[in-house]
Amino acid sequence: MLLYLGFLGLQELIVVIELSISLVAIVLDLGQRRLENRLISVVTGLSFSEYELLKYIEAKSRTLREISEKLGANKANVNVIINRLEQRELITSSVLQGATYYTLAEKGRATVALHNVE
Repeated sequence: MLLYLGFLGLQELIVVIELSISLVAIVLDLGQRRLENRLISVVTGLSFSEYELLKYIEAKSRTLREISEKLGANKANVNVIINRLEQRELITSSVLQGATYYTLAEKGRATVALHNVE
């Protein structure tokens, strides 16, 4: 599509070009993120949210509230992800002072390490 911009002055044309370049950069960045998410899914067999959860608890056990805040999701949705990961034996849970903490299991560590190598 050809766009006629002859009615614009030089300053306006420069602004249009700068905005166009910014838009292209955003689109390319989104495309790269989609490819990275797909790669994670192919390599680990996990959704991006599942993988992000594993990465978040890799170094330290976390509560449901902490995980929900980090992922920007409500507790009910995060709980569904946690249940799937527990069923796959990628994470374990333990109760400490009335709070449930989720920790990476050995199988979960191996899954995260698999992607880190790629």
